[in-house]
Amino acid sequence: MFTGTARLVNRFPRSMIAAWTAVVALALVAAIWGFSAGNLFTRMATTESLVPGSQSDVVQLAGASDANARILVSVTGTTAQATQTELAKLRTDVAKVATVNDPLSVAQTFANETATQREKAVREAITKHADDIAWAQERAVSQAGPQLDYLPESQRAGLEKQIRAEAKAQAEKKIADEARKAADAEIAKLKNPARDFASEGGFAVVITMSEPSKEQTVTDALAAFDAAIAPAHARAVSPHLFEDAALSQVTADLVTGETIGLPAALILLIIIFGGLLAAGLPLVTAIVSILIGMGEVWGLTFATTVDSYILNVLSIIGLALSIDYGLLMVSRYREEIARALAQRGLPTDGSERPSDVGVLVSQAVTATILSSGRTIAYSALTIIVSIAGLLTMAPPMIKMIGAGAMLVTFVAVASALTLLPAIVVVLGERLVKPSVLTRIPVVRRALRGVGDQSEDHGVFSRIAAWVHAHPWPVLVGTVAVLAVAALPIGSLQMRSSFIENVPQSSAVVMGYDEIQANYPALRAPEATVLFAKGTTADPDAVAAVPGVSRIGEVRHMAGLDAVDVYVSAADPVGREVTDVVTSLREAFPSADVGGAAAMQADFNHAVISAAPLAIGIMAGSVLILLFLMTGSFVAPIKALIINSFSLIAGMGITTFLFEHGLLGLPVSHGLQTFVVALAFAFGFGLAMDYEVFLLARVKEFWDAGESNDRAVELGLQRSGRIITSAAAIIIAVFVGFIFGDMLAIKQIGVALAIIVFLDATIVRMLLVPAFMTLMGRWNWWAPAWAQKFYEKFRLAG
Repeated sequence: MFTGTARLVNRFPRSMIAAWTAVVALALVAAIWGFSAGNLFTRMATTESLVPGSQSDVVQLAGASDANARILVSVTGTTAQATQTELAKLRTDVAKVATVNDPLSVAQTFANETATQREKAVREAITKHADDIAWAQERAVSQAGPQLDYLPESQRAGLEKQIRAEAKAQAEKKIADEARKAADAEIAKLKNPARDFASEGGFAVVITMSEPSKEQTVTDALAAFDAAIAPAHARAVSPHLFEDAALSQVTADLVTGETIGLPAALILLIIIFGGLLAAGLPLVTAIVSILIGMGEVWGLTFATTVDSYILNVLSIIGLALSIDYGLLMVSRYREEIARALAQRGLPTDGSERPSDVGVLVSQAVTATILSSGRTIAYSALTIIVSIAGLLTMAPPMIKMIGAGAMLVTFVAVASALTLLPAIVVVLGERLVKPSVLTRIPVVRRALRGVGDQSEDHGVFSRIAAWVHAHPWPVLVGTVAVLAVAALPIGSLQMRSSFIENVPQSSAVVMGYDEIQANYPALRAPEATVLFAKGTTADPDAVAAVPGVSRIGEVRHMAGLDAVDVYVSAADPVGREVTDVVTSLREAFPSADVGGAAAMQADFNHAVISAAPLAIGIMAGSVLILLFLMTGSFVAPIKALIINSFSLIAGMGITTFLFEHGLLGLPVSHGLQTFVVALAFAFGFGLAMDYEVFLLARVKEFWDAGESNDRAVELGLQRSGRIITSAAAIIIAVFVGFIFGDMLAIKQIGVALAIIVFLDATIVRMLLVPAFMTLMGRWNWWAPAWAQKFYEKFRLAG
């Protein structure tokens, strides 16, 4: 396969570039324009079901229509009385699609209702005392009897009628006054609901849409209302507004991350290669991977709901792998060119070139694809099977990110194997001759010695030799350092709070916080108990559950009784609330308990319960692939154990940094659950990347007949610069994404940057050489039957 690829690239380089250009253009048009079906950013949404079939999912879906039909608005800096005109216009603007409740309208409605209630009490009292009224009439007529007896018949009838009417009116007035007084006493006991809409610093508005699909009409009217009451503010809150805020932040963070990461990567690549052309090649494949990845995500939106997070996560992974693979390919190509020039007695810096330089380039490209091309293919394969473990997890969001990451990995390795070599062939001798930068004396001196490492002796071989001389102290010391770094992971809390992933400075989060703090009657409940079909809600039993501070009135969701539960806790998904959720589920086994904390519990359970199978798939696949690459039983097991060290230590440091808000990071009560899952999967994949890079070169020298220690020295010397350079560039890229405002992206960027740093330094430079020194020839041991299997099915060339 690799020989065929090399032949194809050398024969049709321009066609290869044209094909990739067409694919990139197609992906870009799909992502930006969408072929009239909506572009990528309009098609992404938040997954409705975090864990399909779970209790929290059942409750969420049951209440989705109600939640989406309501917009809460927190107004600060003014009063409802001062904004009567603006509120009246708001009601008029949305009258066709929604109703508006605010302190003024609610107070007026309450006044009308109490007036009606009062008059109803009067009517009922008069009806109830009809006999008393009739008796009062008869008594009045009886008392006027002597006077009536002396009147003519025609006058007596009229006067009697008048007496009866006056008596009735007096009796009814007395009864009505007493009824009104009693009704007013009862009304005085009632709480005016308008108080629920007012606070010390402003007031709240609740907009209920009769047509949720017309939400844009309401948001436009709210925007006009906000502008009209300036400098006061009106901040709207709804599920859709949270989604819009998250998507806007994803887009902004993507631009921020790549604006910082790509230039930083280019600068480091120029330093590494000492020239702009060579430095640009890995970056070209990185950009290609990102753009095609965006097109792939756009295509996925037609098959399933794609969360907004996936774009940033795939950009991080696409950049990391493309730079890794591009760096390795370019470095190996330059090493092959230098070797060929040295064999002809020419300077290895390319200052003198043979007349058949094209043949030299073609041979070097072929050798690069057959060596480093094979290595990155193994690496990509191990990463893909590592990520495949994510597909076993129930949450659609994690499955989708896993599937997208596998596609991006394929694009990264495909572009490194075909596009990059094709560009090298087309550029030809321009990549062989010295860079223009080297003509500048200062730059030439600065770049001296930082190019490709094709010598057998250097800083990395000296590190390996030092480790050979002190294997036990190095092994014990590095393990101790990693163990200390891993300690904070014991306090790790996995969280799944969607609100935390939207920047706290956004209007929708500020509005949400204001409502939660200032309007108890409007705040979101910590949990909701949805009773099973055929059962009646038992609010008293719900209120009696330990930890419940209050409950809402029984309401109906999807035809079922539901009771909202409130807990006096600062953290809506903290331990106190999750304990209440657990108690509710134990107390009402036939009911479904939902809410933010319940959703977090279900999500954590889904991830943790699937983790053994995911880890088993990852470990089993890696063991098989590395055995087929090395023919050793020891090397794959060593890779699994040692890579786990960098993962756990990296997550420990990440936990510590966010728990204490160090290095300018925001303080967080824990790490997002999906961040933990992805950091372990992707971190392991990147660690395997470097393991394959190093092991491939060590195995190459071992197969050439070198001793174990010498093979390690030469392998580390040839791959050390690639590993450390790639790590430095990837860390720079990850740091770029840390400058965004979305917490989850910050966390995964920090976690992967730390994991890569630990793996490329302590683990790969010290721990691995120490272990391989102590194992000696046993590094390459396998039973006889396995060796026969390896010879028949091995992946090595």
